[in-house]
Amino acid sequence: MADSMLWNESMLWTVAWQTSLMLAFGLLASQIWSHRPARAHRILIFAIIASLSVPTLTLAVRELDWGLLARPVNEQSTTFLPVEHVDATTSTAIAPEAVEFRANAQNAAPQSAIAGERSSLEPASVVGEVREKEAREARLSPMVCLTWAWAILSGVVALRLVRLLHRARVFVTGRQPAEASLLRQALNQAASRLGLQTSPELCVSSVGCPVVWCWGRRPVVFVGRDTAEKLASRDWTAVFCHELAHWMRGDHLAAAVSEFLVVLLPWNPLAWWAKRRLGQLAECACDDWVLDCGHVATAYAESLVTLSARGSLSPGIAIIRGRKTLEGRIRRILLTRFSPPEVGRGWTALAFGGIFTLTTVIALAQTGSETSEAASNLGPMAPAPFLGPIEVVASLDGKTLFVACADAKGLAVVDVSAGKVSRSLAMPAEPTGLVLSPNG
Repeated sequence: MADSMLWNESMLWTVAWQTSLMLAFGLLASQIWSHRPARAHRILIFAIIASLSVPTLTLAVRELDWGLLARPVNEQSTTFLPVEHVDATTSTAIAPEAVEFRANAQNAAPQSAIAGERSSLEPASVVGEVREKEAREARLSPMVCLTWAWAILSGVVALRLVRLLHRARVFVTGRQPAEASLLRQALNQAASRLGLQTSPELCVSSVGCPVVWCWGRRPVVFVGRDTAEKLASRDWTAVFCHELAHWMRGDHLAAAVSEFLVVLLPWNPLAWWAKRRLGQLAECACDDWVLDCGHVATAYAESLVTLSARGSLSPGIAIIRGRKTLEGRIRRILLTRFSPPEVGRGWTALAFGGIFTLTTVIALAQTGSETSEAASNLGPMAPAPFLGPIEVVASLDGKTLFVACADAKGLAVVDVSAGKVSRSLAMPAEPTGLVLSPNG
């Protein structure tokens, strides 16, 4: 069941608000640093990685009991301790024969009618009823429905990604080397201006605009078979600078992370927004590299208009991803002051430190368990002629029964297989009920 996998309703809510908070923070920071696209891109990718890792860190903190928030204490509530947190060496002060769960009417007289009724139940029947009720409720619980809906959406998005990878494989395996010396000269010049030590490969295909394939030892730039005559050699150098900047910056890795994000969180609109925003910032950062290489802004903008995308694009990183995005890029190239394309090691370390600190704080912002402290303050129940059981709760595995005893003012832990009390805990006051915690 979902509870056994720790994906209960509480965990689903935790994943939702934690991932949304980190993505919202990254998107807000990218808007604030929009005048420096390279830095905005870096902090957004850090936030995306943090949104994927913070639920795992939260689970680790919960399992290790490292939560920093104090648990609110209600003095009138009954303290409940799961059997696994009770010291196994704790001895019980009650003889097994003093505990009668098949109490007759005389033994149950001091209790209410409900208590007398529960005290006559067989441990095995209680376990069976609890299991049947849990199984019946789990089949149609909202948590199970949400989990299945989540899995189906993730499967659909994953199939979309598989289809894209298949297209990429077919696209790359069928490449043909380009023979145009003009384009090869422009490509080598672009690599020299960017300071690349690797010689890029130039190929021709049916693409509508230049595309770079970054998944390899060296970048592969694809151009259309009839696009060589569209631009002059100087303009082709600027276009190739943009494409090679994608490979130099590692934008293919950031794109892979964003695809993984929407596969895991397909229901979150912030995930799709972050993916789209990441692609826009990558394009703007590469435009800054073109201008940093000394190309004229007006000539470069005119080249982008000439190479406007037509039809569907290839699975690589294209210089033009859509007319709406192109309009914004051209407006920025012509009207916005040039911004340095480098991110800087110091700023990267500062951004990483800030995101890491925020992620850690969110993971630690949960209540710690008070089980150990409570166990150390509670001893065994004192001997009593009648225990007065009023509430019985079975553990998740059905091997243990927890019995709230009003007369004895304590909690009796019954081993179902042995059919007797294995340990007991004295309560500061008469218990009024018993509740099983979500983690058992």
